[in-house]
Amino acid sequence: MNSSVKARYSDGTLILLEPVDLEEGADVTVSIEGAASKKVDLEAWRATFGAWKEEDDSDELLDSIYADRLLNTRQEPRN
Repeated sequence: MNSSVKARYSDGTLILLEPVDLEEGADVTVSIEGAASKKVDLEAWRATFGAWKEEDDSDELLDSIYADRLLNTRQEPRN
């Protein structure tokens, strides 16, 4: 039997939200699909936070972007 059944995870247990046609004691394989965990890995976040600081000069980057925009919007001179 292959089927999909909605369930809710609560206190370490999956609680089926729909009836299933299984014999008592039947072994099944469970595939988990759904929302990702909202748990945040604070250590990973702390390790990477600010890693890019001092790597790029944001003022230089903005100047470059604006200069490129000016060059692309200039019209060719007419002869």
